[in-house]
Amino acid sequence: MPQLSLNASKTKILVSSKIKGLHSSLLCDTIASEIVDTINRNLQQLLCRPDGPVAFGGKTYDATFDYDRLNRQMKIVYNFIKDGEFHTLGEISKDTGVPETSVGARLRDFRRPKYGAHIILKRHIGDRYNGLFEYRFVENMEKTKCQ
Repeated sequence: MPQLSLNASKTKILVSSKIKGLHSSLLCDTIASEIVDTINRNLQQLLCRPDGPVAFGGKTYDATFDYDRLNRQMKIVYNFIKDGEFHTLGEISKDTGVPETSVGARLRDFRRPKYGAHIILKRHIGDRYNGLFEYRFVENMEKTKCQ
């Protein structure tokens, strides 16, 4: 399971700076601790759900703009590759309309525990120096996800 936690001291500073005229460090510590505990519980639950708003990530990811598109791509690519046959990124892209680079990213996502920890087999086609590969999806029957 992914481990994520907030630093209580940073939260305490934020809380104490937001509450004007409050000088009780005990109250700030209690509030900060409760906030951190609640946030950590919620983040763990969301991080372990592929349909949660933080299902995807990265430096440029913004759920407002990207979540629906990436979730749609996951479903489209999955429906194509679940046949268990080998396919090139180009073939998957051409037949699904999902950009080739996005197909590669979605295949990497399928390997992650929160998306089922599936196996993506990879083999080269023809001369190894041409850099052309094809990929095969093997479903993880145990569906190992965050608990």
